[in-house]
Amino acid sequence: MLQLERFIIINFFPLCFLFVTIILANIGGLLFIIAAIIASFIGLILSFSYKKKNKLFNIAKYFIINNRSFNNINGHYFDNPCSKIIIIYIIYKYEDKCNVLEKYNLIKNHYETHSIMS
Repeated sequence: MLQLERFIIINFFPLCFLFVTIILANIGGLLFIIAAIIASFIGLILSFSYKKKNKLFNIAKYFIINNRSFNNINGHYFDNPCSKIIIIYIIYKYEDKCNVLEKYNLIKNHYETHSIMS
C-alpha cells in the first residue's frame, strides 16, 4: 500500500493529465480530441522523470524527518510544482501536529534566505 501511495504522489501531475485526457476524449468533438492528445503528451513528458522524483522523495523525507536544513539542497526542490506536492505530502505524512503549509513556508523561506546569502 505504501508503494502505491508513493507512486500516486510522485506521479500526481501525470495522473491528473491522464484523467483530463480520459474526460476530454469521452466528451468527443474535434477540439476535445486535440486537447486530449495534448494533455496525454504533457502527462507523458511529466512521467519521464520518475527516478529523479523518487530520489527527491527519499531525500526530502530524510531531511524533514530528521529536522535537517535544506541549506545545501539545489533550488529544484522549490522551483517546480511536482517537488512542492512531494514536500507537502511528506510534511503531512511524517510531521506530527503541525500546520502543513506553515511548515512548508518555513522550509522554503529558510532555503531562500540561505541561498541568497551564499
